[in-house]
Amino acid sequence: MFLIAILANTMKRQKPVHDRFYETLPEITSFDQALDSSSFQPFPADWSIVVTDVVNSTVAIESGKYKEVNIAGALATMALANELADMDFPFVFGGDGTTFVLPPSLLERARPILADTQRTVRSLFGLDLRVGIVPLSDLYAANLTVTVARFRVSPRYRQAILEGAGVDAAERLVKDPERGARYRIAESDGEQGAASFAGFSCRWQDVPSERGETVALIVKPSPGQPTARVMQEVLALLRLCLGDEQDYNPLASGPHALAPADKTVAEAWVSARATSGLRVALSHLMIRFQVFMLGMVIRLGIPLRDTGKNLAEVVDENIRHSDFRKYDGTLKMVIACSRDEREKLEQGLREMSDEGRIRYGLHVSDRAIITCLIHPNSPQEVHFVDAAGGGYALAAAQLKRAAGGPSGVTPPATESAQ
Repeated sequence: MFLIAILANTMKRQKPVHDRFYETLPEITSFDQALDSSSFQPFPADWSIVVTDVVNSTVAIESGKYKEVNIAGALATMALANELADMDFPFVFGGDGTTFVLPPSLLERARPILADTQRTVRSLFGLDLRVGIVPLSDLYAANLTVTVARFRVSPRYRQAILEGAGVDAAERLVKDPERGARYRIAESDGEQGAASFAGFSCRWQDVPSERGETVALIVKPSPGQPTARVMQEVLALLRLCLGDEQDYNPLASGPHALAPADKTVAEAWVSARATSGLRVALSHLMIRFQVFMLGMVIRLGIPLRDTGKNLAEVVDENIRHSDFRKYDGTLKMVIACSRDEREKLEQGLREMSDEGRIRYGLHVSDRAIITCLIHPNSPQEVHFVDAAGGGYALAAAQLKRAAGGPSGVTPPATESAQ
């Protein structure tokens, strides 16, 4: 039986050559290359783009559920990674949801996993996770492109960089009340327990910005503008106002502290797939023991290793494998800065907006949220980063309002620690 299990797992891990398109892409090693058109290649036409997002996320955030929205937006990634036996597939986290691009042989395996994730999000957090699958052939038939580059963030994390009008079009299709019905999947498409969330971790307190502010920023080129040139100018503006990336990385800007007991309850819920009962209590007890042991390892500098990483250096690992910036046709960043630096940056963005070259939205907080995905059977991991109090979701809402006029961006509301 043991041999059969090994063979079954090996077969699960092996992928047809066609399905390994993304894994075999040449890697870019700097974020600036992500805006170079020569770095991108089109996905095969028989792949599909999967869009997930929390319905009415702004309302949920305003009711105080911003952490639950982040968890709901991230869980599908962990579930798919466990089903596919690695994290080496294209995905982009957006705060209240994630976009994936999958080959046909993985799509049918993914459908019940995604449906069960919907059910889990609803039962644990009372949130509606919308999921839709749009064949790229539908987008390509409408002359809409979806291309990809593979960015080597760290030895443990390769980030997908997406480009093309098809990315936004897929999201619009899935959200469309009428046309979206053919693309959306329902909770009934998968049995309870189909998804595994092993490796999902939420054990860190929010990271305060020692520079004063943590800003979730979304910038999109205006229609008809030369995308690469405009985005390079935005990155140059960021460097001018904030310095180099290590200066504004929000996880490098403040102290990291392990979460107290009341802040790890959500992880226990996910692990137990329930909000009360003995399983939840036992799961939470195990998490608290692991948090205590990790704290001892960090304080004493004990060279304990797990899945190839030195646990005494876990804070540096959080920073190294984070996704505080990404690009999927829209630049998304979480940055640490002072108020003066943010106002200088915003002035430059407003000028570009008034010239009709970009649209943007931002949300200002004083700390960053970390949601960790650490694959249990491989050395791969990623630490999703958002700004507290609504982050990307509220920045996206501002961007949508900005689409109606030149500047169109209302002054950001600052969300402070409680």
